[in-house]
Amino acid sequence: QCSAGQYSGVEGTVTSCTECPGGSLCNDTAIESQCPATTFSTAGSTACTECSAGYFTASPGNSACTECSSGNYCVNGALTPCDPGYYAANLGQSACTECAAGYFCAGAGTAPQPCDAGEYSVALSSACQNCTAGSSCATPFDAPAPCDNGTVSAARATACSSCTEGWYADAPGLT
Repeated sequence: QCSAGQYSGVEGTVTSCTECPGGSLCNDTAIESQCPATTFSTAGSTACTECSAGYFTASPGNSACTECSSGNYCVNGALTPCDPGYYAANLGQSACTECAAGYFCAGAGTAPQPCDAGEYSVALSSACQNCTAGSSCATPFDAPAPCDNGTVSAARATACSSCTEGWYADAPGLT
């Protein structure tokens, strides 16, 4: 009988044993099967092993797992793309990260970029929005705030300004 992780290739009498190849499961006499997708085995192994977090296999019969690519996360040996509004900018990630308010995530594989002055975004945004005329965006993390009576603003303003002498704004949110 062959040792664990080896097979003879002949049923009955064992004359020589061969190491079970990577990506396979073997019994005493033959290669039984390939390791299923999401698992791997090295040469001479007696079992298939699930890939570690951040790694995957896409097909059966692998002798190693592949590091998860950016824009994806890998758990239980499976590669899954990040949902819109989430990102995984590095290799080998086991989870995607939410794109925070004040930033935009143009693609699942790129790090978030901050909104410019006069722009804002809510969490999970793929683009920043311009602050509308008649409001101000003091920070890119907050939604626009309407200008108070007696103040006005143009689009993309970070603050409202007092009306020019001789002019008035008798309602909030005027331009």
